[in-house]
Amino acid sequence: GLAQAALTIDSVRKHIEDIKQSDTRRFAPETVSRAEAYLGAALLARDRNNPEDVQSALERAEETLDEAGQTANSFREQHKELLALRSGAMGAVASHSAELQQGQESFRHLIDKGEQALSAAIAMTERGQLNQSRASADEARNAYSQALAGTIPWLSEAAASAIGKAASAGAKKYVPVTYEAAKTKLHELRAYADGISSQAPSNPVEALHLANQAYTLTMQVKQWRKKSSSHEEIVLQEMEFRRSLAKELGLPVHANLLLTNISERELLQAVSNLSKELAEARQAGKAESARLKAQYETELQNRINTLKEELQQAKSEQLSGMKDAFRAKLEKETYETNRQKAVHALFKENEASILANLDGSLLIRLQKLKFASGKSKIDASYYDMLGRLKEALDIYTDRNVRIEGHTDNQGDVKANQVLSLKRAEAVRDFLIAAGVDGGRLKALGYGEVRPIASNEFGKGREMNRRIDIAIEAAK
Repeated sequence: GLAQAALTIDSVRKHIEDIKQSDTRRFAPETVSRAEAYLGAALLARDRNNPEDVQSALERAEETLDEAGQTANSFREQHKELLALRSGAMGAVASHSAELQQGQESFRHLIDKGEQALSAAIAMTERGQLNQSRASADEARNAYSQALAGTIPWLSEAAASAIGKAASAGAKKYVPVTYEAAKTKLHELRAYADGISSQAPSNPVEALHLANQAYTLTMQVKQWRKKSSSHEEIVLQEMEFRRSLAKELGLPVHANLLLTNISERELLQAVSNLSKELAEARQAGKAESARLKAQYETELQNRINTLKEELQQAKSEQLSGMKDAFRAKLEKETYETNRQKAVHALFKENEASILANLDGSLLIRLQKLKFASGKSKIDASYYDMLGRLKEALDIYTDRNVRIEGHTDNQGDVKANQVLSLKRAEAVRDFLIAAGVDGGRLKALGYGEVRPIASNEFGKGREMNRRIDIAIEAAK
């Protein structure tokens, strides 16, 4: 009875959902998945009418969720500087993506690269692979740093312009605290952008936000000064907020708003009391969980012999299931092999190289497709080959496709990136015109950053000037 009251399938499911809504899942995904597996075991035990097994699985789920919280907190503490850098870089890139033109995709690519490396660092930390985790964390740090360094000059100019606008409105007179805070943040940005300081500013986008806030508050203060009743309105709004907060905290409040008198001290004391109650309830829950764990460990020990017999029977059923699963896996692999063979058959040996990756994705490197120097127009002589490429994509109608343009390192880096994107878009447009669903296609231009051969020699440069068709792995 106590066990049922302490832990239920619904309570554990809600705990898991709460964890998944927080950033704990981001920093301990595999541990949270294990908790979900224990919840699944509890559901199975319920269907089999085994209440003891239900409680045992629920307890293991709760223990695993506690472990997830500890793992996430440990990672956040160990990598707090990296996470602060990540927050600053993502905010900076997001703040000016609408204004950025040619460099926008490259900065976003750096953020994506950082996110992938961070996910790898998290996974390796959960598995205890600390050396690999540190290496991935360093890779993430480098990517975020590059994105931040590239966006700070723009942020510095935008913040300076916004501060000038606020100053013209009278911010120094009407909102001096916010105005000076914005100027301080702008000084940090300029010091870093000009090479005076090697320390990247924390939350660099705050300079722009503070400058805009200074202007907004200035205009509001001016409006208040024009309206004699506005000061009372501010006081009444504050009283209404305090009364609403007091109600939520369970404090007595006067029915008449004008007679409401709740001090900050009362509110803070109520919040402190609530925090203590929550902490005590959490501690009591842990103690009860520990007691129940000891109780059911004893009961489970007495059921081991019975479980062994059940497991023996389940093993026989599992073997049958494994045979079915193996057969299905073999059929899937045969199907994929046949699809790859069909794609190979569409191209001549000198037209394309086809590489199958372990994750199930496929790369078609169109080595014969060439463009005139500096041009992105497709010559009509390649229409037949691209028509066969369309047939290849029709074989994989269940997959999304990336069309990647690449160049050698001759010429300007930015111009190469733009040219590679235009060439990828030209191939994409041809395929759409040929009947491929455009929603499956994404054109990317990498310029010279992903060579497959040395740019020191003509042959290598020719190999680097290419279009790659990446058929992504099944979702």
